[in-house]
Amino acid sequence: MNKYYELLREKEYQKIKEEALVKDNLDFNYLIALISASFKTNEFVILYYYLTKTNFKKEIEEDGANYTNYAIIPYDYERLAFVLTNFSLGIIKEQRGQNVNHDYLNYRVMDLLNILFEIGYEEEFLNKIYYLLMSLD
Repeated sequence: MNKYYELLREKEYQKIKEEALVKDNLDFNYLIALISASFKTNEFVILYYYLTKTNFKKEIEEDGANYTNYAIIPYDYERLAFVLTNFSLGIIKEQRGQNVNHDYLNYRVMDLLNILFEIGYEEEFLNKIYYLLMSLD
């Protein structure tokens, strides 16, 4: 098992977030763990810092927010990283103007799962993403 997923399992969310201070490249497994830790603590500042620091935010802004553009990206991890990053940046932007609670995040995750389904991800994978983002046990 990946060390970041082990930290998630142990609910060591702060340790996951602290790594954002030293990472300067896009690490897919870390991105998933950091998004999950952000959702579970409802704190997105470190996630935003990491995305900005790795310049991944810039890549998203240049390509736009059209999810259908991601369907043509040939590598699954890269495509998923783009979708999750764009999704996370949307949550961060929305959080600035309102109080984002667990119910709202649940709604947004369901929206994300719908997008991933439309792109072509299988149900088993969608269940895994839901668990990583929303499971509270």
